[in-house]
Amino acid sequence: MQVPGAGAVRPAAPAHDVVALPVDGAAVPCPVCRRANAADRLLCAACAAELDTGRPHAVWSGALEPVADGGRRRGSGRRRERALQVLGGAVLAVALVAGPLRLLGVGPFAPPARLEPAVLLAAGYPGPPLLLDVGAVATTTTVAGVLDRDVAALNLIDGDVATAWIGAPVDDSGAGEVVDLTLTDPAWVRRVELRNGDHRSNEAYERSDRLLTATLTFDGGRSYRVDLLDIGLAAQVVELPRPELTTRVSLRIDRVFEGTAARGAAISELSVVGWTAGAADAALARERARTP
Repeated sequence: MQVPGAGAVRPAAPAHDVVALPVDGAAVPCPVCRRANAADRLLCAACAAELDTGRPHAVWSGALEPVADGGRRRGSGRRRERALQVLGGAVLAVALVAGPLRLLGVGPFAPPARLEPAVLLAAGYPGPPLLLDVGAVATTTTVAGVLDRDVAALNLIDGDVATAWIGAPVDDSGAGEVVDLTLTDPAWVRRVELRNGDHRSNEAYERSDRLLTATLTFDGGRSYRVDLLDIGLAAQVVELPRPELTTRVSLRIDRVFEGTAARGAAISELSVVGWTAGAADAALARERARTP
């Protein structure tokens, strides 16, 4: 796990040092991007820089671990083990008959088709990775009954860190929620950036459940387990070990940090960074999208 702040992507520094201070409740300009912000905000609604110092609020995330089985839900291994224990005798008998077929790797014992990673040719994408356009966002649930506040899924991609999506608890641990982002165009995804919890204020952050572990899944079931940090009003950047060619990005919440008054996990912003696929790669991406 990298130290917070190490290798962070920082906004370009302003031409001269500007410290934004509220005056009589007037709007506060961001010292980095110049966005006008309400006087009671701590971070810029556009770039999330600290309004009093101009320092960026971005850190790298923690561990990223490939999931070899395509993101199979926890517990399936235990269920398989129990089934094998119950049917041990029958399995042994079948093995004696089917042994030759297994050795040959034919019939029902042929190895399952595996989707190998697509390889990005760097020469075709010479520029730096950019923010990718998300055409649609869907969540398993959205909490109901939030007082005079919109917490719908579209808040995940609206570019304002002060808005948030809040899901209803799926189980007692707060896990099980799934967020699906469909990209406008197929792309090579290099990293995923998110703001964990409700960033409306420090108090809102403490009240909300925050992601502890999650699973990122791309087309063809290619998945990674992500260990996230509980770091307050800051961005976390999940850098993939290699670019993934995909038409969508799915995030499943596996465990949460419990908030003080939580009704479900909250995410304030979820962004995807990479390269829009060229024509040939886009066709390949759509073909791969049909692989379960």
